[in-house]
Amino acid sequence: MDLTSWIGFNILVAILLAIDLYFSRDHHIRSTRESILWSAFWIGLALLFNLYIYYVRGIDDAINFLTCYLIEKNLSLDNLFIFYLIFKSFHIPDELTHKPLFWGIIGAIMTRTAFILGGIALVDQFHFLFYILGAFLIYMGTKMLLAKRIHKDPQKNGLVLFFERFFPYTHAQSDRFFVENEGKWVATPLFLALLAVESTDILFTIDSIPALFGITLDPYIIYTSNIFAILGLRSLYFVIVATFLRMQWVETAIAGILCMIGVTMLLEAFFDIPAFVKLISVLFILIISFLLRKKS
Repeated sequence: MDLTSWIGFNILVAILLAIDLYFSRDHHIRSTRESILWSAFWIGLALLFNLYIYYVRGIDDAINFLTCYLIEKNLSLDNLFIFYLIFKSFHIPDELTHKPLFWGIIGAIMTRTAFILGGIALVDQFHFLFYILGAFLIYMGTKMLLAKRIHKDPQKNGLVLFFERFFPYTHAQSDRFFVENEGKWVATPLFLALLAVESTDILFTIDSIPALFGITLDPYIIYTSNIFAILGLRSLYFVIVATFLRMQWVETAIAGILCMIGVTMLLEAFFDIPAFVKLISVLFILIISFLLRKKS
């Protein structure tokens, strides 16, 4: 894709973020129905863009986009549950979570852009890193399958602890990140929650971006699919809150996908694996994980 396509896509993203911000300006808690409709809207936009990729770039790139989107969307379900724990730990009211989620998305776009462009540049320069990433994904996936996951207290997040040590803060709730207290500006729990969200997302990015490298090394496909997957996270979060959607199959699917992609990355040292095979493999893992789900 040329520079015009990159600029055009980022203008589109800015417009979509402005729309999302406009409809959340009154701080109201979205109902389950409203959240589902908004989630459907974001997914529909991603599928429309997928059609655009098909007409402009062909079937292989369209399949790669869809595969990357499905992987990132599935990983985001696990992210959102962690965000839910963060907000509960800092006692953030549901009507205020839209703000750290929105700015969390902005931060995620920036960090993932750096990871994508930097990672692809490194793999292009040192191709052996591609296979190291494949082995890393197999390790992470196997670890998720075998180890019982323990969620640490969000308030013990390293970045949060660092901030609390050197900067003033208050436990009083506010709809702003900083408030004036006795003549000086102090951080609120809303800002501390944002720090936890941002640092947690960086850790998730370490898993998700290498997984997408196993599908394609095209920066435009990885970037656009990744951005579309995270654009609708705010709406999806309220679905999570409303239904407390913490399904065991999500972690199982993530682990299986990471292992599968890691294996394909190692196998591609010997032969190319078609795009549709990777897509079918991801769909198969998602379906099997859901059918074999366990109630937790």
